[in-house]
Amino acid sequence: MPIQGDSRVTIALERPGASADQGIYADRIELQGVKPKFDLPDLSWEARLGRKWGYVELACIFRRIKWVDTNSDKFDLGRTVLGWGLNLSSNLRFGEKNVGRFQVVYGEGIEKYMNDAPVDVGIKHNFGDPARPIKGVPLPVVGIVAFLDHTWNEHFSTAAGYSLAQVRRSPVAPRTEQVQAVINEAYEMFKNEASGKNADYIHYLAQVDPKMFGISVVSTDNQNVSTGEIKYPSRSSRFRRYTLALAMEELGAAKIFEKIGCEPTGRPFNSPTAVVDIPTHTGNPFVNAGAIDRRLRTAAR
Repeated sequence: MPIQGDSRVTIALERPGASADQGIYADRIELQGVKPKFDLPDLSWEARLGRKWGYVELACIFRRIKWVDTNSDKFDLGRTVLGWGLNLSSNLRFGEKNVGRFQVVYGEGIEKYMNDAPVDVGIKHNFGDPARPIKGVPLPVVGIVAFLDHTWNEHFSTAAGYSLAQVRRSPVAPRTEQVQAVINEAYEMFKNEASGKNADYIHYLAQVDPKMFGISVVSTDNQNVSTGEIKYPSRSSRFRRYTLALAMEELGAAKIFEKIGCEPTGRPFNSPTAVVDIPTHTGNPFVNAGAIDRRLRTAAR
């Protein structure tokens, strides 16, 4: 609702949803029957004060995060928690060519709204309750952004700044030392494995030192644990899933799969026969023809 000029107040209902980190209990059968239930939308509002020098905006969100236990055992692991967050942001003009962009957010269980912080709920021990020895809790998150944009002319500008997204880990998530010990053990077990050979149908892959071997694990809260050769990553076809996600985001899934398709070909990834057999579109996004088609579509946007 506009108030005056660039000042406004807005209230919105958002589509609900959340993700969870089950930590060291992820493979327990008691958790397999615990299902999310989102029967209320998230409620958000913002109030912005706009002036010639820029604006200051305060936003708030409240969300009900609920899950139910469908198992017929002695435990009751269902629960409802409150997710909430406050966000203060501002764009400030410093002269005609400089704009400062600032934002601070803090809350619990609102990670779904942040690109680099995907887990909303973690597990906490609750051994004092026999029926609920563990319980889900909303995870705190803090985010900070501070950037300065400088416009040199109508064709060229630069930006410099700092950003942070920090989520407190699930209380029962494996400790970093535990993960490091596991991957160290795996590395020592397989580092001298010499069976097999490099893929020779791609010249570059055939030239790579076959003795290079490393393991890297990235947790849901962006902690990285690695060992071995990690400075020379093999990207290869891994990028196909990312460019597919980019194309779907920019052009829409329906439009992409009209031309690329999503069915297996039953043939090698570089088979020209698979292209001939489906004249209206390429077989799927992960064979060569589909990957090339998808990349051209994102490049031509």
